[in-house]
Amino acid sequence: MKKIIVIAILFITIASAVFGFKVFQGKDFKKEKSFEINNIKEIEVDNENWDIELKSTDANKIVISVQGEQVDKEIDPVKIENDENKIVIKQKQKA
Repeated sequence: MKKIIVIAILFITIASAVFGFKVFQGKDFKKEKSFEINNIKEIEVDNENWDIELKSTDANKIVISVQGEQVDKEIDPVKIENDENKIVIKQKQKA
């Protein structure tokens, strides 16, 4: 009888730990925007802690693709804005 109680407690502890890890783990985040290159003269990147990779292309568009983990479901970790002739990319995690 003691073995069954010990096994049940161990099972509940492991299940609680796995559930807690899943709940508090960040959610995958992906976003993509494209802009015509006609008037774009500048790209500004304000990056807190994500990696950046630039690739060349023959297309007449600038495609910005971001992916990472979203810590807070309410806050978008990356903002991509077109400000006249400048594209502004801001990445910030929850403070």
